[in-house]
Amino acid sequence: MVELGAIHEEIRRVREDTDADRDVRLSLDSIEEALAGMESGENAAQPDRIKELRAEIDRLSDDADGETAAELDRLQEQLREYEREQL
Repeated sequence: MVELGAIHEEIRRVREDTDADRDVRLSLDSIEEALAGMESGENAAQPDRIKELRAEIDRLSDDADGETAAELDRLQEQLREYEREQL
């Protein structure tokens, strides 16, 4: 079972421990805020919203290189697993 805490940790790792550019870091901040809203109950974990977040991570991964792209792929997989568990 994937916890949102693990996804937040992966986002932190990409943002702080890779050579992610500014656009990637800003997008990850936005994604993390959306996930925090789901976690707090402000915004229910709606399947469409989760798919939007996965699509954004996929776009970021396509534009990234090396370690950043690999970490983003791992993050996307965690979010996909979380999505499956929510449905």
